[in-house]
Amino acid sequence: MNADVKPPLLQYTVSTDPTPLNVSTSDDPVTAKILIAVKANPNVNCKRIQIVVNIGDASTDMYRKDPAPIIPSAPPLPPEWSPSTIIPPDVIHNTENTKVFTFTHTSEDKAVTKDVTFCISGIVNNISGVTTIQIYESSTLINDNSYMTRQQPEDITKAAEEAFFLKNIRAAYIGSPTAFITVFEKNKPIQLLWEGNADIYRVYSGTSSQPLMTSSNKYYNISGLEKDTTYIIEATKGDKTLYLQYIINIDEPKTTFSEITVFDKCDIRSSTIYSLGTIRRNIASRVAEADGFLLVDAVIAKTSLTAYGFITIKIYDKKYGLSIVGNPSWETPGSLTIPVKKGTPYIVEYGYFATPVYYNISFLPLGIPPATAIESEDHENNTDMNIINDTSLHVDKKRQKAAQFIGALEMAFEKELDEHVKNKLIESYLQ
Repeated sequence: MNADVKPPLLQYTVSTDPTPLNVSTSDDPVTAKILIAVKANPNVNCKRIQIVVNIGDASTDMYRKDPAPIIPSAPPLPPEWSPSTIIPPDVIHNTENTKVFTFTHTSEDKAVTKDVTFCISGIVNNISGVTTIQIYESSTLINDNSYMTRQQPEDITKAAEEAFFLKNIRAAYIGSPTAFITVFEKNKPIQLLWEGNADIYRVYSGTSSQPLMTSSNKYYNISGLEKDTTYIIEATKGDKTLYLQYIINIDEPKTTFSEITVFDKCDIRSSTIYSLGTIRRNIASRVAEADGFLLVDAVIAKTSLTAYGFITIKIYDKKYGLSIVGNPSWETPGSLTIPVKKGTPYIVEYGYFATPVYYNISFLPLGIPPATAIESEDHENNTDMNIINDTSLHVDKKRQKAAQFIGALEMAFEKELDEHVKNKLIESYLQ
């Protein structure tokens, strides 16, 4: 406002309907009102109030030129105020890019004793920006009687309407809305979140056509899921609708055995024990008839000197080695438990031993009765090949071996046994 322009004596409040004010589009013209509320002040006399509005296609213009803005019939003006079509030559007039609306105070004394609201309506142009309306009043204080034109500018912001959107859908555990992951644990509470500017959201899942949720909330809580589940979010704004799909992936839980049926005794003692002595031999290649375990146990008898030996088990091109040692005062048993997939060929190779070795080779299939011990092939020499019936060599290690076997079973087949089943299986070994 210029320094020589006097501020108005009356108090003005300017607003728009609708608020916020959006610009028009080529296929959606926006009609909006400017509302100028004037506060009563009985100490002020006012002859007229003029409102100047910019029209055109610029960002600083309020309304389109065609059709021109008007004074609507509603809200009605009080009888002491009247729109003027005859404008005195000494006041503000229309220009090419402005439209002037003049309201004349018809009361005899011109005192502003009542509140009044002036209204202007038109079609908002297509360009966002800030437009300024000018308010001019011809007024004086009641004890002065010197009328003067006073001016007040008021800014109005026009915004481009935000495009209707639905995006950024994601899922998180409830309580951790910013820790987004892609795979969730079974039966844990999950929150589905998204972004949008819709009025109403609906969440669908499964075969039902009824929504699981109808709300303005931008999230949906899920108590827990057993399996992968697809959700569809429907967003509605006015007569427009958008859809978004999201799949929540559930991690496959680890299988926990509730019961294992033992068809026969499957501990180490149920297999035949052979004495190998100094003989070197290989067992011909075999093929596992089921998923199972190859069990290899060996011990060197007490000797006058420390003795060593080894056994190699080859499964496809992968080898497993078992080394054993003995001396005059003690015997050290060795064992291997190797998981073997169904249909896998394997071969057992014996190394050279300088002293008698007691050994046991057997295959334990899962899901079918266990096989008997591997029978001996033709030997180069039958020296010291007497069957040893004494199983006492393994008794002191049987519980440890049973536990090792169960651990290997869990690791090889990625199946976790609970403690009750583990103990029951071990006791079956020890019977």
